[in-house]
Amino acid sequence: MIKHFILAFQIILLLFTLPASAQKSAKLKEIHRDADFFFEREDYKEAIVYYLQLLDNSYESANIKYRIGVCYMNIPGEETRSIQYFEEASRNISTKYKPKELEETKAPLHTLFYLGNAYRINNELSKALETYDKFTEHTGFYGNYNISIVDNEIKACERAKIIQDSPVDVVWENIGEPINTITSETCPVVSGNDSMIVYLSTQKLYNAIFFCKKNSDNSWCAPININPQVLSDGDFYPTGLSYDGSELFLVRKTETNSDIYVSMYENGKWTVAKKLGENVNSPSKEDFASVSPDGKTLYFTSNRSKGSRGGFDIYYALRDNAGNWTKAQNIGKTVNTNLDEASPFIATDNKTLYFSSKGHFNMGGYDVFYSTIENKKWQIPTNIGYPINNTNDNLFFCPVLSGTTGYISRIAKDGKGREDIYKLDIKSKLDIKEVASGNK
Repeated sequence: MIKHFILAFQIILLLFTLPASAQKSAKLKEIHRDADFFFEREDYKEAIVYYLQLLDNSYESANIKYRIGVCYMNIPGEETRSIQYFEEASRNISTKYKPKELEETKAPLHTLFYLGNAYRINNELSKALETYDKFTEHTGFYGNYNISIVDNEIKACERAKIIQDSPVDVVWENIGEPINTITSETCPVVSGNDSMIVYLSTQKLYNAIFFCKKNSDNSWCAPININPQVLSDGDFYPTGLSYDGSELFLVRKTETNSDIYVSMYENGKWTVAKKLGENVNSPSKEDFASVSPDGKTLYFTSNRSKGSRGGFDIYYALRDNAGNWTKAQNIGKTVNTNLDEASPFIATDNKTLYFSSKGHFNMGGYDVFYSTIENKKWQIPTNIGYPINNTNDNLFFCPVLSGTTGYISRIAKDGKGREDIYKLDIKSKLDIKEVASGNK
């Protein structure tokens, strides 16, 4: 009798448990689909929320950990958090990885490449080199991956060791409140006379463009949100400010394109941003733009195919007597590489160009370089040096005054939030050019 009672109880319990279990399984698959949806759209901040929910509910696999790693690698300041997920994912790799299969549990072979990059960003250069070797020595590597891309990362690690051996003497200053906050402040552009700054601040629901002027005591005034003035709906970011602060260059980015706009500072306010003409903007993407101190030359980047060295190149356009920009020209193969160049700024001497590049003698990702023009020819670019450059991406070095002073945004231990804006002053007497060329 007791046995029958126990059996009946177990059957009733099973009848209640199975629907609950099925509902949970269906819910987790729905979360998985949502995560993959945002991942494919490259909305990594949203995707990672869903992937982490899966781990919290013990719905995990090498594939999910690989995707969490990719998400962290694409969120500024979170890159090194990807290491543990890539390490775990790399223990279960398949050369027959199917990315669009919901039930895929293994990780792809290029998990090792991403793990090497994560080590490099964390300045664990020996681990990075070991991982790149493991990647290229795998039987599934050749015929499926580009060896030159891996070689470039390997060389970057080797160059990083050389550059870090001779650091630049630089003084850093977090510019503090009221500009830096607990959120991210990026894309700082400063007038050449160091009296005005425009930057991007990440708000809860949108990106705001803020503007500040210096007070008589050299402190910054309270920031003003100029989105309503330039008519930005969170889709603009600042890229250049003229020497006197009267002309602001912005880029409007959409899902498919990006173009350069300009706004003028008139009667204490910024005008509605106006798109530059077809001599500058093209059907391709234009991502950065700034103007020379004399206001006569516009430097910008584009991934247009005509006249390109590859990827994003730096171009320039001249302003004619009527104030219009002439047809843009590629700045040339001495500065541009077959990789991406970005954030060009011309110093106040009107002949020293600071820019970021994934090419040249760099430490990995984007590094800041400078090149001077002599007899109408740009000289071989020089790495500005460590610790201004590190093994992560280094963009938006905006020079002011003499050119050895500048502003840049980055994540640091003394930061007020995520990315803060810093002012730096290069004190070093070191010939950076000698170090950056590898001729130590």
